[in-house]
Amino acid sequence: MTPQEVIAQTGIMPAPFNAVFGTVQQAVETTNRVAAGGAGFEMDLDEMKALLPQWESLRDELEEMVEVASQFRRAVPPADDEASRAQIEAVYAHADLYQQSVEQQLQYAEGYVSSLQTAISGTAGSDSASADAVAKYGQGS
Repeated sequence: MTPQEVIAQTGIMPAPFNAVFGTVQQAVETTNRVAAGGAGFEMDLDEMKALLPQWESLRDELEEMVEVASQFRRAVPPADDEASRAQIEAVYAHADLYQQSVEQQLQYAEGYVSSLQTAISGTAGSDSASADAVAKYGQGS
């Protein structure tokens, strides 16, 4: 069962997930607002540079959450009886789902950061090449 299915069935979303979900939603909404300005998906260099720190911050927060999530598997049952063993198995199952969810979000954020960095480098390179071409043209070369 995926983390999304667990959340859909139980209606329970772990507190750290709520915080990150809100941050992800904000970054996606900002990206969508930028993209909605034209018929196609276009961002200028300044818009991409403004989005990059938001996504880097989200990525960093998710990296910390992955580290914390890995510790949930270290929980031990409070007693050596059947009820305690059943409870700890449920804890482990939930911990695994939570860690998978956070890791998926981290992968998405890392991909978005990488894409923005590539786009910024490409746009900056294009702008620089264009400026060089204009400068050469202006010199009569």
